Amino acid sequence: MMSLTETSVSQIILRQYRYKWNSFFGVITSLIITQMVGILISLGSTSGGGSSSDTLSVNISYFSGDIIISFSFIWALIVAILLTTKAYRFEDFTYVTNRLTSNLSSILFLVSASIVGGITTILSSICYKLIVVFIYHDVYLIYSPISFKELVLAMVVTTLYMILFMSIGYLIGMVGQLHRLFMFVFPPLLLFLLFRNDGAVIESFIFEHSFLLFFIKTFGVSFLFFVLSVIFSNRMEVRV
Repeated sequence: MMSLTETSVSQIILRQYRYKWNSFFGVITSLIITQMVGILISLGSTSGGGSSSDTLSVNISYFSGDIIISFSFIWALIVAILLTTKAYRFEDFTYVTNRLTSNLSSILFLVSASIVGGITTILSSICYKLIVVFIYHDVYLIYSPISFKELVLAMVVTTLYMILFMSIGYLIGMVGQLHRLFMFVFPPLLLFLLFRNDGAVIESFIFEHSFLLFFIKTFGVSFLFFVLSVIFSNRMEVRV
């Protein structure tokens, strides 16, 4: 009997996940649009410097896909928050019988969206560099080629960051659903905890050289935030 119950729960989660993926496919469309906007902004914002003499003038410009990556992370944060709103949560009751299966299907959807986001973000950055090469073909360009292994690693790392931002957004959204005031109090509190001690917590994620440690920290924090989101979700009022 226990095995039948477990199978039933897994089927509900899978069915709800498919429903969310089909219903929220526009989320992926918004990601592509966000990355296209990031590319356009990146083309118009370069950093650098230059020097000149009587016979020679040198201008140096730096092109980076950081804006595209930043926009993608903001997208991840907003999508996760929107998924916790009542309009989206009440749709779960078409299939879901309890909040646990609802949250698990939502988290599964967010992880899947993070994988798509991690892949497309790196591909958008590469596309941006190709556009730069095409536009500035008449100047001397210096760029570092990327191997297939580095490409895959970049996608994996970006995906892990995406999941982390998704978990933060999901937690913020759940806390905000308990009381609107929490929506304004919790994010500044979280930022304070992250940036205390001169941003040591942030630096431990950004400048981590060991991929294994980075994976453990990112996965661990994301898992913790998702668990806290489920706990806060159980404190919400029951829909009648």
